[in-house]
Amino acid sequence: MKKLVTFILLLLTSISICRAAEYSASLKIQTGDAALDFHLRQVNFKAATPAGAQEVKKDLQQNYALSDKQIAFLSKQGYTLAEIELLALMAKESGKKIEEVAALHSKGVGWGVLAKRLQVQPSALRKLIVENKKEERLKESPRETGPTKLKEVPKGIYHFPRGGKGKGR
Repeated sequence: MKKLVTFILLLLTSISICRAAEYSASLKIQTGDAALDFHLRQVNFKAATPAGAQEVKKDLQQNYALSDKQIAFLSKQGYTLAEIELLALMAKESGKKIEEVAALHSKGVGWGVLAKRLQVQPSALRKLIVENKKEERLKESPRETGPTKLKEVPKGIYHFPRGGKGKGR
């Protein structure tokens, strides 16, 4: 019985190590902008779980107007979700379709050369990400319009919290 449990644990550990090696191999995108690279690593990390992958796909659909078919097609070509986001960012910044950008990259053109050909700066891609995050925050919690009215305190009743250690200066 102990041998069976040990074998199962060993098998599970080896599977997780293989997946970790597979996952770390997909993180070799270097755009030249540290903040953009960090964002793409976060996207890959989030996409490692099924729920996270669904969330990333939802973000791709909302922020870059990608369809399920486009995401599935690019995934079948071997792109990770972070790479799909990078392709979508480059397409949006350059004004081209994502299929055109993916076709250029699939011909063996590296990420840096692709950005130069499309005349896209990594800092501009980072700015697009920041804009998308701001829009998401505004959608999630819209700010109230107009001034907020304070509750009136009845006259003669004042409550000051005690426990301060200052000298009242």
